[in-house]
Amino acid sequence: MVGVSNIERELLFRKWLEKKQVDELIFDLDGTISNTYPPFLGIYRMAMEIFAVEYGNKHDTAIEALERLNKESFNIKGVNPNRWEWILDQTELELGSVNKEVKKCALEKFGEMYKVPLEMIPGAEETLLFVRKTEHKPRIVTLANEPWSRKKYNWMLREIMPWEDVYIVDENGRKGPEQWMRSMEYFRVEPERVMVVGDSYSSDIAPCEKIGVRTRVLVRNQYSDWGSLQESEKDSDTYLINDIKQLMDLGGELLRHKTVFR
Repeated sequence: MVGVSNIERELLFRKWLEKKQVDELIFDLDGTISNTYPPFLGIYRMAMEIFAVEYGNKHDTAIEALERLNKESFNIKGVNPNRWEWILDQTELELGSVNKEVKKCALEKFGEMYKVPLEMIPGAEETLLFVRKTEHKPRIVTLANEPWSRKKYNWMLREIMPWEDVYIVDENGRKGPEQWMRSMEYFRVEPERVMVVGDSYSSDIAPCEKIGVRTRVLVRNQYSDWGSLQESEKDSDTYLINDIKQLMDLGGELLRHKTVFR
């Protein structure tokens, strides 16, 4: 906010939260706080190429099948790492089997994703620390398994929040209304007293709206894997920001010249 000091910005944000009757702020992790997808993308494409090249002149068909099955796997397998083997198995059912060693090599390449140390999106650490300065605890909800979640926590969050402030949604499912409600119960807060910040309308914003979360923020950024869904499905009551750091300016809504758009 132009012409507003850091202390004034903190006070404005705190007053804004009070006006919204928000006691807790809960953030999605991947794509909202964590720069997860870009580092994965290169490995993901190499793994697919290792497998698809075995189909010779059907290479492009194999790539298309792998991409399609990857999207389907999220609904069937969640984010369970065994989804990669399922994708390759289904591709073989459609296009024929490949050499077992090649398939093993592709699976090992997919597995390298989980060894890449991740970093926070630029501005995310600053934003989480800003929230703490306003005397609110930032919380995290993530769809993953516990070992992978602990890795990400140790890489990025251990200096900012205790492990107890991270809620893990089962890797075999999705972040729907039931899962978000369980996170509220875990953090012992009512949905109407929560502000949720996420990068996916379908996995973060819509389910939270269904359980009564009134203050919702959709982050539209280059680090998300959700593409046009961020805008095309956004409801009119959700705050839309282009950068996680813009969260700190939401208090500007209390000023005569609003700096926030929906």
